[in-house]
Amino acid sequence: MTGTEIATLCIAGAGVLLIFLSLIFFAHSRKVKRSCTAQTTGKVVRYRCVGRDNGRTYAPVVEYSVNTMLYEAYRRYKGVVHSHRTSFNKSECEIYVSKRDVLHVKCVGLSVDIGAAMQERWPLGSSMTVYYDPEDPKRGFVEKVVVISDTVGVVLLCVGLGLLALAGLFYMIF
Repeated sequence: MTGTEIATLCIAGAGVLLIFLSLIFFAHSRKVKRSCTAQTTGKVVRYRCVGRDNGRTYAPVVEYSVNTMLYEAYRRYKGVVHSHRTSFNKSECEIYVSKRDVLHVKCVGLSVDIGAAMQERWPLGSSMTVYYDPEDPKRGFVEKVVVISDTVGVVLLCVGLGLLALAGLFYMIF
């Protein structure tokens, strides 16, 4: 067996492994979506801010009750888009969630109050729907079930298929 054939087999093996891993992520996503079928209403109790600079995400934290036990869940998104424009004349910030479930944070000014924008978008004490797993009520999702497993699964699947195509190309050329 030549070095080229060994390299081709290694690339193909990595592709198959990534495709297999993507199937595991897809299965996890499906399991979470199928299990979180119960719904209740919770109240916004605070806000969550995670990350740094343009990698930040903002979300309401919602407290909900199941069988007299209190739980908390926060709003998740499929993505976050930030835009910040400098202005000396005004200072404002707008937060909204698009139809594709992407959080948009648009700020104008040198000093913006994101806390005020979050309070305007999701007032403290306001009601929000929570979907949870009846067998494990601490697993809750605000407004809709959003899991990142789908995105990771798609990326792994695409990279795995790309590696298989590359291995096939190497096999045909060499």
